[in-house]
Amino acid sequence: MRKVVVIGVAAVASLAFATSAQAASTSITSYSEFEFGDTGYHVAFGQVFSPKASCAAGRKVKLVSEKGGKQKLLDSGVSSADGAISGGYLESRAGDGTLRLIAPKTRKCKGASAKVELIMERSASRRAGPGTIPAILGVNGSKQNGAFAGLVLVESGNNKALMRGQGGNCFANRKMSLYRDGELIDRGKTTHNGTWALHVTRREFDPMSEFVVKARKSKKPPCGAGSSTVSPDPLSARWHG
Repeated sequence: MRKVVVIGVAAVASLAFATSAQAASTSITSYSEFEFGDTGYHVAFGQVFSPKASCAAGRKVKLVSEKGGKQKLLDSGVSSADGAISGGYLESRAGDGTLRLIAPKTRKCKGASAKVELIMERSASRRAGPGTIPAILGVNGSKQNGAFAGLVLVESGNNKALMRGQGGNCFANRKMSLYRDGELIDRGKTTHNGTWALHVTRREFDPMSEFVVKARKSKKPPCGAGSSTVSPDPLSARWHG
């Protein structure tokens, strides 16, 4: 009889552990994508959602092109503190495959993906002076959540030509932050290719407010700080739902 009791207790403990160790649900919403001028370079962006905060913030994500059951990696990075994500790609590299933003599953978080809707909007960057330039390409969202998106540019040479990164030096893993009227509302890092997305709610998206995107100075490699400011036109965003 004692042996049966011990087995029963062990089984209950094992079941409780399995239940507590279940991976948290995760979903991704794709907001939009913008083309940088007429360069053929695009920035897709969206957001990771999960009831478990650590499954949305700082989540490893990637942008892929899918065709014939195969995936081609276009960009990778991590989500912002509020779960905003982005990925950059060249049209010539993406080809005619289906674009998807993906958060691979982890031991504690379920995986998720979302198809990128090819809206094909073009946007001119808003410059912020010499050094690092956080170019703001646009803002979009779904229901009560959205994101500003863009990419990091660097002025280089005597003619201050704008250089876009492909996973090099001052473009990848740059610390970024978004401020609304001087108040920090989200922070994150650029992707391998230098794109970024930072979360903003529909309520925060007030055309009377001033939004500032900042790129922090880095020591290794030595990269200057930079910022861009915008007071958005309320008609510039196409919130879904």
